[in-house]
Amino acid sequence: MNREEFIDQVVTVDYAARNVVQHLYDAARKIAGKPLCAAAADLLTTSRNAMIATGFRILRYGGAVESDGLVSSVLLARWLETKGGEAAILVDQGFEEVVETGLKVVDTNRTAVYGLPPNYLGSVRTVLHALDEKQPDLLITVERPGANKFGVYHNSVGQNISDITAPVDRVFEMIRDHRRRLIAFGDGGNEAGMGLIKHVVNKHVPYGATCTCGCGGGIAAEKTADILVVSTTSDFGVYGAMALADRETYRATIQHLPKTIHTLFRAGCVDALKGPDKPGIDGIPLEAVKAVAKLLSLP
Repeated sequence: MNREEFIDQVVTVDYAARNVVQHLYDAARKIAGKPLCAAAADLLTTSRNAMIATGFRILRYGGAVESDGLVSSVLLARWLETKGGEAAILVDQGFEEVVETGLKVVDTNRTAVYGLPPNYLGSVRTVLHALDEKQPDLLITVERPGANKFGVYHNSVGQNISDITAPVDRVFEMIRDHRRRLIAFGDGGNEAGMGLIKHVVNKHVPYGATCTCGCGGGIAAEKTADILVVSTTSDFGVYGAMALADRETYRATIQHLPKTIHTLFRAGCVDALKGPDKPGIDGIPLEAVKAVAKLLSLP
């Protein structure tokens, strides 16, 4: 087994026992025609300046933002800066300070954070402002909600979260082109970019075709991406792509993982399944997350 296949296998082990990742991965892999982390790494390798949209808010914890997505976005910004690049990170308004606290602890100095309002025109203005300031050559979404075919955003149990979610997936659809491509990292079918495989989401993901909010559209996201990376947690897919694009820089970057997670939790992040008091990703404890991240750095 070559390294590209090994990394995809590591990031798709069903650590959280959700029983959906393999269905989603197989569908995305068929479209990509190659290992998914490798496809993303091809674009990361040539990028000097990425615009990263992240942040999924969790209703059961008062709308706090979950750790999956934020942690890897902070570390990806560090990885880019180490290689001489920079990043712009987009999050829902009110959570800019959480991300900035994480960026500070990993010593970034060229990454800017932008807060997105929960309306289309406001999000367009914010994204266009960030485009003008940062001139990104690559768009990335990491564990970012994606609207369904009716424009409604849902969490994993089919609840409507549109009123607290900026429609950045719709804005990215407007600005992406052959010069500025889009990588989407997701794990459950309701994230931006999952429109590439929505037929599989509808079939295999709970609430994929039928949600609980009454909109009639299910949680399956509608918007697509140039590259869709499916992994057990979205963060793992980002780590796999970084490890393939530049292993040595990844090894140096991932050393910051524990303090990044602890810092983000102190700033108000939550584990989507276990809440604010048990630092981890999607119910996977920190020590296990560290083990997976380290495994990706092996030859």
